[in-house]
Amino acid sequence: LYIAGGKNESNVEDRFSYFDSAINRWLELSHLTNGRIVMGAAIIGSVLYLIGGRGTDGKTPVTTVEAFHL
Repeated sequence: LYIAGGKNESNVEDRFSYFDSAINRWLELSHLTNGRIVMGAAIIGSVLYLIGGRGTDGKTPVTTVEAFHL
């Protein structure tokens, strides 16, 4: 299970984490280039792609794709 970006009370997050069921804990991975919310996600092979979404202000569209090797 992976979680990328998101929003807290005041900021759009650039965090990227996954749940390791072997140790029953969330672990941090590398940060996103910028915070983003409501993006698409797809896994192809061993690569997770984050597609589009909204930027750090929560409104401006993001037109980039970020790739993370899992």
